[in-house]
Amino acid sequence: MRTNILLIVILTSLSAAAREYVVVSNPPGNAVEGGKCILYNEKNDSIGSAVISNSGRVALPAFGFSSVEISAEGCSPQLFSFTRISALQSDTISIKAAVALNEVVITPDNAQDLGNRMSYRIPMADMNRYTNFYQALNEIPHLTVLPTGGAYFEGDSNIKFLLNGVEATVAELKTISKEDIASVEVYSDPPARFAAQGVRTVVDVLTKSNLTGGNFGLDIDQAFYPLIGEEDAALYYNYRRSRFSLLYSGNNTHHKKYRLDENLEYEFDGMEYKKSKKGEDSNFDKDNNNLSLSFQNNKSQNYLYNLKVGMGWSDEGRDAFQKVTSNLYEFDAYNYLKTKYSRYNVTNYFEKYLGEKGKYGTILANVNYQHFDTRYRSTYQEFPVSDNQAVVYNNSAYKTNLDGVFAEIQYEFPTTKAGYFGIALWESYKRSRYVDAVTPFYEKTNSVGGAATWMGRWKKIHWYAKMAVGYQHEATTLMVNKYNKVLPEPNIRLTWVPRRTFSLSAEYSYYSSLPSIAQLSETDQWLDTRLVYHGNALLRPSDSHKANLQAVFNCRYFNGAAYFGYLYSPNMICSQYLTTDKYMLETIVNLDSYRELLGQLTFSVMPLGNNRLYFWTRLIFADVRGENADYSWHGHRFQWMSSLSYNLDKWSFAAFYQFPGKIAEGQLIRPRAETWYVMALFRPISNLSVGLKWQMPFGKSFKESEHTVKDAPVFYENITSFRDGANYVALEFSWNISFGRNRNNAQPQFSNGDNDSGLLKK
Repeated sequence: MRTNILLIVILTSLSAAAREYVVVSNPPGNAVEGGKCILYNEKNDSIGSAVISNSGRVALPAFGFSSVEISAEGCSPQLFSFTRISALQSDTISIKAAVALNEVVITPDNAQDLGNRMSYRIPMADMNRYTNFYQALNEIPHLTVLPTGGAYFEGDSNIKFLLNGVEATVAELKTISKEDIASVEVYSDPPARFAAQGVRTVVDVLTKSNLTGGNFGLDIDQAFYPLIGEEDAALYYNYRRSRFSLLYSGNNTHHKKYRLDENLEYEFDGMEYKKSKKGEDSNFDKDNNNLSLSFQNNKSQNYLYNLKVGMGWSDEGRDAFQKVTSNLYEFDAYNYLKTKYSRYNVTNYFEKYLGEKGKYGTILANVNYQHFDTRYRSTYQEFPVSDNQAVVYNNSAYKTNLDGVFAEIQYEFPTTKAGYFGIALWESYKRSRYVDAVTPFYEKTNSVGGAATWMGRWKKIHWYAKMAVGYQHEATTLMVNKYNKVLPEPNIRLTWVPRRTFSLSAEYSYYSSLPSIAQLSETDQWLDTRLVYHGNALLRPSDSHKANLQAVFNCRYFNGAAYFGYLYSPNMICSQYLTTDKYMLETIVNLDSYRELLGQLTFSVMPLGNNRLYFWTRLIFADVRGENADYSWHGHRFQWMSSLSYNLDKWSFAAFYQFPGKIAEGQLIRPRAETWYVMALFRPISNLSVGLKWQMPFGKSFKESEHTVKDAPVFYENITSFRDGANYVALEFSWNISFGRNRNNAQPQFSNGDNDSGLLKK
């Protein structure tokens, strides 16, 4: 009797706690024929679902959820709040008909201004039009991701990608499941810990909370003749607060028709050296591999901890054969180069909210360790055509070991009407050991500093201010005096936002950089009979002043950004040719003055009002001047790249072109290579994509080159080309499969398996 009474009470309560609705399309106002409703709590986590019958009827709980997303055949998905649903005077819910589907873009419903960042929710229907989640980031305004992997925000490639607040690689974003994505937060003004590193834009990808199950992701871009491509594979598993991942990424390049052409003209010790070196088919090989294992544990709006252990190894080599013509004499030349490295790293990251939901602020801490072992070997030989005995033989070899530790701690104050405040302290220590047959040496660098950032807004004025102060210490066994310097690094930006679609900003920054151990090394690397390349042990750190103006425009059919900047660096590190007692030398020096006037124009056109058809282009032009006691130079820079993509539900098409512009650096001019590709992809199901890419068509080989300016004491030109790289066809394959996804079995009509939204708040 008691059991029967209890069952009657439970069934009566459940019946009273539900309300039946009829879902109709507007227009024409008819009941929908089937569909589903996804229920969310106040944290935007999916907590259940309900099925819409063929007559448009659905039963929704009278309480226990914050919002509901309604999807039906022939209608646009629409999100309703619980307050709006419960306040309905009738039992009819009206949603938009499918005629509006072709006009769905990132709208105010899917974009939220959080003050110091913009938060975007990308609908699953939009993500499914892309090969992987990384490519789906194209749905974010002003963020462009090329099919080859390059990413630009408002035309700037200085982007730091995060996954739940932790630095992430492109390979991770390619292989993560689209089902796990809650939102994407874009910081056009980076937080203190990244502002101190000089990062321009931060993109933080947040995953849903309380996930169970995992996924396997595979992304391949591989050509087989020549053998060249990239591979990314990852295994992820989520269990409540914990997330495990195993990730491999690699790229390979193997050519059998690599050619190195060189033209040389210089005078040394009364003898004129004038040579033309015609490259013959040779081998060029390059393999990079990275493997990492990570663990993350977090409690929403309480804490987050992430541990990553990784390793990497790389090999690159060439065997360049050349036919040499010099003063009517002919020689055979052999130019050998082999480099390799291995890397080990451990990364710890921790976040802690102080008080409920960060009432008293947030503490962030990061400790990274890395170790590098490198090897270098090069040989240059010349042989008479009729004899195998070398008349010129030069050999170079060295190795380095590097250990580095980076630690930081940051405190973010709770948000107030005065804006967002953050302070950060960091310590970076590196110890390098450089060994060769002549002059082994050590280098120690230590950088200690702190930074404070303040972001805020008043009416139509937004501001971003950073003040960092760093102490830099550097000592090597080759330097007579140790280097010690205290350097301020201020950065301030003011932005005027008269309307939501337009902004104008002005910015000034000052920063410095230390020379690397590779730039300080002075091992002779022979390029020719009397031409050598090596670094400079007397290099000093460089300082730079930078000022710029930027205008950004955004509307449904067009996004654009125009940038104008001025850079002044009194001691810029740059390449230069010199005459010494032993040989002609290509080295690295500090200039007395360096000035650059830079302009950049980036715009995107969406003719259909969404990203299905998307045209993007980027123009860079600059006037560059540099000088020191030995010479002065004036150069120009011009670059143009453009892409076009068309994304349908099952098919994607893309094309890319890069104009052969040029870059001036010291006494070297580096023309950019001309490249282009076209590709087509087919998606039989949402998580599987297969297609082909045709790169550098029309029979041309891929070429890269550099040459000196006419005032240099050495005329040097080299052209590298890949003859077997013409017209190569690559297989594009992307697959992501989920397993063990969480289910909500509390009531049969509710399921948590079709999660396509949610927000993980840290």
